[in-house]
Amino acid sequence: MGSVLNLALFFLRRQGMRLSSEFQRRHHGSAKEAMRGSRKLYAWGAAIVIFVVLMIVTPAIPQSQEYHDFADQRELFLGIPNTLNVISNIPFLFIGIAGFILCFHRNYFKLRLEGETWGWSIFFLGVAAVAFGSSYYHLKPNDATLVWDRLPMTVAFTSIMAIFIIERVDEKTGTTSIAPLVIAGIFSILYWRFFDDLRPYALVQFLPCIIIPLMAILIPPMYTHSSYWLWAAAFYLLAKVEEAEDKQIYKFTHQTLSGHTLKHLFAAMVPVFLALMLAKREIEPDRTSLLHKWRIQWITIRNKHFKAESIECEYSSVTTTDSKFCNIDKLYILIVDRKCGNELKRFVRGKCKVSGARVSV
Repeated sequence: MGSVLNLALFFLRRQGMRLSSEFQRRHHGSAKEAMRGSRKLYAWGAAIVIFVVLMIVTPAIPQSQEYHDFADQRELFLGIPNTLNVISNIPFLFIGIAGFILCFHRNYFKLRLEGETWGWSIFFLGVAAVAFGSSYYHLKPNDATLVWDRLPMTVAFTSIMAIFIIERVDEKTGTTSIAPLVIAGIFSILYWRFFDDLRPYALVQFLPCIIIPLMAILIPPMYTHSSYWLWAAAFYLLAKVEEAEDKQIYKFTHQTLSGHTLKHLFAAMVPVFLALMLAKREIEPDRTSLLHKWRIQWITIRNKHFKAESIECEYSSVTTTDSKFCNIDKLYILIVDRKCGNELKRFVRGKCKVSGARVSV
């Protein structure tokens, strides 16, 4: 009878310990999740506070009517006014449709996360819609038609920001931010239209242009070919420069092409580079930021002229046998200058012969 009671107590004690550890694990996980949720809440709250403060301390930015006065207003064929500014939007249509189809056709882009599929499909739909919205605006440039030009661009801007959060920061945060960011972009257009104030729209348009390149450089990527983000940002920057220099470029090209027409063509290269990135990229096995990679490349370039026929070095935690050959791709060794006693850190590449404590390059 006593043995039965002991056995029962043993099983009860074991079950209690298991339940206790399970409770602690779940409690720890829920606490961690709650902390993460509070951080997200604080981040959104801080963003809203900063936005409100900026709206209070900065003056309103009305839409200048000179914006609609483009350099090239020629009607070249088919009775289309502002012909080149209209037809230069066609690339957006083809690129956007192709990108949207490839998001779903046999998963050509290898999108592994649900948020990525939503984000990229919305982005390419926005790009395709730019062709219609911008063409409609350039047929008759005014504030009313400009709404339809800026609306699809804003959808593309905000969705790409959410995609970047998914890839570089947190998948769940980025996925849940797709709808709020797109809605915020649409709100910025409506706010400008009703209150003639471009401040929210300027924030939506230019903030991703600053944040995305910085994040691409500083934060380790999930995928390879992350440098394509910088190529896309560079072409968008060139597009904005050409937009600002519309009349000067038109004059420089002897009234052949205007800066605004070139702006459309260069801006269309942004989704091209991003589509190429999606087609080529793979999971990054070694998540290293572009900044760190550039530092390594700089060290390689700086030391590529260093050559030595025979050097003596000191090292630790290296086991070798006499006269063993090895190929060194990247190795930092500590070189001891026998004459002055200085210790120099050098970068060695190539084939070397290891014998005891002697390395011959």
